[in-house]
Amino acid sequence: MAGIALTGVVKLPATITSIHFKAFQYDDGVTAFELPESCAAYATVDGVLYDKAVTHLLVYPAGRPDVSYETPDTVRTVGSYAFHSCKYLENIRLTGVEKLEERAFSTAKALKHIDLANSVQLIDTYACANLSTLTYLTGTGALRAIGANAFSSTGLEFVTLPAIELLGQYAFSFCKT
Repeated sequence: MAGIALTGVVKLPATITSIHFKAFQYDDGVTAFELPESCAAYATVDGVLYDKAVTHLLVYPAGRPDVSYETPDTVRTVGSYAFHSCKYLENIRLTGVEKLEERAFSTAKALKHIDLANSVQLIDTYACANLSTLTYLTGTGALRAIGANAFSSTGLEFVTLPAIELLGQYAFSFCKT
């Protein structure tokens, strides 16, 4: 990809009304987002970008140095490419989240453990694909549907799916074990 990647804190104006889900896809040097409270469309909480109601996590800064993160209780959806190419995140707890959209965690480089907190019901296609370091998936009690290739090419060693109703094509293909 040609061009210069963003680094550090990205300050967005209050006037912003639309952000494409791939707007920051390859900017793995971004450590935080900032927005004025007067922005009508979006909000930030601890440097993470959300919709105004903080129900949809849009972008987690890929260069944020934290190794663990827990979503706010209000979040219901983790958006497409939201954690794309995160360099340092190893553990995440998805408190209250019900849906992981397509490629939500795609290529998060260090992710080892995802705790679905017994609230996630749907994991969309390729949501957690290509996570070679991912070995643990816990809190699967509410999980009903897993899309195609959702966990393909991961390091998952074991998973329990007590309430699964739909399992997509190649959902666990090319896992390490």
